[in-house]
Amino acid sequence: MIKRLLLLLAAAAVLRVTGLLPFESSDVAQLVPVQALVVSMENGKVVMDGGECLGIGEDWDSAWQDLRQSADGHVFLGTADHVVLCGDAVSLLPQLVGSEAVRPAASVCACPDSTPDADDVAAFLSAHDGGVTLQQIRALQLRPGKMQLPQLVETQGGLRLYAQSHR
Repeated sequence: MIKRLLLLLAAAAVLRVTGLLPFESSDVAQLVPVQALVVSMENGKVVMDGGECLGIGEDWDSAWQDLRQSADGHVFLGTADHVVLCGDAVSLLPQLVGSEAVRPAASVCACPDSTPDADDVAAFLSAHDGGVTLQQIRALQLRPGKMQLPQLVETQGGLRLYAQSHR
């Protein structure tokens, strides 16, 4: 029994040293948590604003890579509670749905007329139910019919969220 345990520990040590273990470790101090991800299109490029980091690219993947590289540490979307697709960025919904970087419980909404600040979005949507989660969107895509995202609208006094029944 002890020989097996020592053999397993030795094998794990060899795999760890060679980098073959499937686990990725990060220094917590290097993590850049994102609470809200605001995605927009500017001059035909995808712009991702995570508050403390900004990514610009030709498509979803290149903007995501730029976002990761622009941060002072390791971008962590495991804390992202909200994703806002602004204007023409709604067309990127299939890439968002296919992305493994964003957690399934993140709420998703559209902001058709403006691009709000990511920190303002995080504060507002933390106090209001975002409506539809990424996991729900994935499930709804399997059914026939049209899906409409909740609408986030900038007003003079701040932000307002409209569910499907209000539009």
